[in-house]
Amino acid sequence: MVAAVCKIGLDILVLKGMDLTGRERDCMRIRKRNCLLLMGGALLVFFLAKIGWLFAQRPLIQTDYVAEYNDWSKPPGFKPDENAAFLYQKAFEAYVPKSDEVWAVDPFCLRPLPGSMIEWLKANTAAAEYFQTASDKPYYRPERFSEDGSMGGIRVPELPSFKQLAEVCIWKARLEAQEGRFEKALETLLHCWRAGNHLCSPQLFVADQFLGLRLRQMAAENLFLLLRQYSVSSSILRLWQESLEKLAAEDMHRPSFKTEKFFAEDMLQRTFLDNGRGTGRWAWRSGYPRALLASDLSAFHIYFESLKERTYFCLFGPTRNEIARQIDDLINLSDHLLQKTPWQIHQDVPSVFERFDEVERSHIFFIVSQIHLNPEAMIHTYHKTAAQMNALIAVLAVLRYKNDTGVYPKTLDKLTAEGYLRSVPMDPYSGSPMIYKVLEDGFTLYSIGEDFEDNGGTFNKETPKRDISLHIHFPDIVYWPIAVIAAAEKVPMMGQL
Repeated sequence: MVAAVCKIGLDILVLKGMDLTGRERDCMRIRKRNCLLLMGGALLVFFLAKIGWLFAQRPLIQTDYVAEYNDWSKPPGFKPDENAAFLYQKAFEAYVPKSDEVWAVDPFCLRPLPGSMIEWLKANTAAAEYFQTASDKPYYRPERFSEDGSMGGIRVPELPSFKQLAEVCIWKARLEAQEGRFEKALETLLHCWRAGNHLCSPQLFVADQFLGLRLRQMAAENLFLLLRQYSVSSSILRLWQESLEKLAAEDMHRPSFKTEKFFAEDMLQRTFLDNGRGTGRWAWRSGYPRALLASDLSAFHIYFESLKERTYFCLFGPTRNEIARQIDDLINLSDHLLQKTPWQIHQDVPSVFERFDEVERSHIFFIVSQIHLNPEAMIHTYHKTAAQMNALIAVLAVLRYKNDTGVYPKTLDKLTAEGYLRSVPMDPYSGSPMIYKVLEDGFTLYSIGEDFEDNGGTFNKETPKRDISLHIHFPDIVYWPIAVIAAAEKVPMMGQL
């Protein structure tokens, strides 16, 4: 076909130089038109063939990222005997679910534990022992398996079980404190904290790390509750404080998004064509937009727009190399931000989180793959958890000072000067020490919170965050005094400790 078109074009050029009659000129025009039609048809056929070839191509799966992740996630000098995963699994299997009566108990209520709760704890004796033994192991490294070979096919069914076993530890510690065994109660809560620290490993998924921070928060919250509920002697306060200071000093785990890179790169190889040069684009056969599967006709507009967008990215969208660089940039920027406090981010780069959203929405890859890096939530959760531990240590020092001298210290600096406190706790939302004030009936210690303004240690009792955390986080984060719903009076300490 191409040869025929070229011959016709050559004939037309020859005829242009000749003195032609009207009939010959008509023939030339016809041949010229046919030539243009043939050329256009050839280009159309070539274009359609190219489009058909592009749409028919499938992504090439070359790397088993599940296996790579399992190798990468092993701690240095990994030894199976020191891995807590097996013991945690034994604890999950031994767990006895809550009854309706146990579910009805308010976790923030300070009344003595009902008989149904005590029976539930007895039924979970074996589970608690496995859980506590596991938490003493140096690390937790589970072997991950995928349902379909992809990173997205990995399931983490153990996360709810971790929360359930942590609740067993929490209520067990509350019972031990109720019986006057305060040293044992601290030991039990520290097992919960260490289990959370296992999950905070940067080699685990981000969901694991979030849960690990939550378990650490639960342990600290319940120590606050015990301080609110019981009159604890100075010797026990000192034991608690020294144990927490040791844990805080040993805490080396900072959150990281590096595990998300395995998800992103696996999704990249499953959605982009690989031509060996990294310039392949989005593969049409990577999957259909969800709106295509919707039976509701109102989704037609969404489908039509997504279809246009999908076609555009297949033909003219970013290349595989461009998306790979973008993934690296986002993950590296996320980990860089995690090294800063919210106050530093607020001062230096106030629009950084908006930029994250813009980048994630700039390419269809991040929309369809549902890979969403959320450094903002992790930054707040991590620094709130660390600040909570530091605030708890400071509260223990204040109560020790009050027990020893009969008065509250006027400032936290006085505690450091007299050896009650190693350092004044810093507020991650102000870059300054947490605010401490002596009141007529006690004292208050708080952080200014996410609005970066000192609201005088006030909080909104109606905030929904009250349902999931002991400390109300808006507008200020008040660590002490604790606002407990329907709180009972302090229970006298059983025995002289």
